[in-house]
Amino acid sequence: YNQLHTDEAAGARVQSAYQSLGGAVIGYESRTRSCENTVQPLRCLTNAAETVSRAFAVFDRRLTATSVPSSATSARARLTADSAQAERDFGQLSASNSAGHYQLAIESTKLPQLLSRFDQDYERLGTQLGDLG
Repeated sequence: YNQLHTDEAAGARVQSAYQSLGGAVIGYESRTRSCENTVQPLRCLTNAAETVSRAFAVFDRRLTATSVPSSATSARARLTADSAQAERDFGQLSASNSAGHYQLAIESTKLPQLLSRFDQDYERLGTQLGDLG
């Protein structure tokens, strides 16, 4: 019972962190769509990227601080690595000083693939913790 309870508590903490992060990613997507209609589209894009970069940093800290059973440590490590990479990649976007640099950063980071892998690794961790829902 105690191990199951511990796994459920870890799962709840990871799920909560993921939901917070999901809100930031969805916010980023909607903000970037509206940036072209702003006076300073590049600033809008880089601010949105900075916000989501910080959200990945918070997720990473929460995930690292969550105790998981030994059977889930490798799944957590993969998700932590994905999160750290996303934080760096969005940070790279946020540091763009021109539209060309921003576009180059989008292409070089391969964010869609990274975010897809992040979601797959989140699901894998959820399976290890007894399904995060």
